[in-house]
Amino acid sequence: MIRKINGRMKVFNGRAGLELTDNLRAGCDGMIPGIETIDLQVKIAEAMKAGREDEAEALYQKLIPAIAFAMQGLGAFLLYGKLIAAHRLGIEPSALRIPTDRPTSSGLEWTKRFADALGPLP
Repeated sequence: MIRKINGRMKVFNGRAGLELTDNLRAGCDGMIPGIETIDLQVKIAEAMKAGREDEAEALYQKLIPAIAFAMQGLGAFLLYGKLIAAHRLGIEPSALRIPTDRPTSSGLEWTKRFADALGPLP
């Protein structure tokens, strides 16, 4: 698709950053990140643009466990992505919007662990 449009429009991908570095290598102009990982995704895109692929890959390796956990489905992403963002921002999560999945005790523990591994959002 990117080759066919030949620069006539910008191409962005999403999926919370899954395949981020490979999407950028394939010619995507950028990604549409969620807030939970936006800081790292910006750093990855900047490193890729500057030709520092090793740096981008190292950052991506830090990011991918949280993305893989949250992207198990749209319901999980909306629930756990929001919780990861709240932890990283140092704020209490807002109330769950109905209808929504309900967090499990394991999911809550994992969310906190992933957020701690990513560090606070600047």
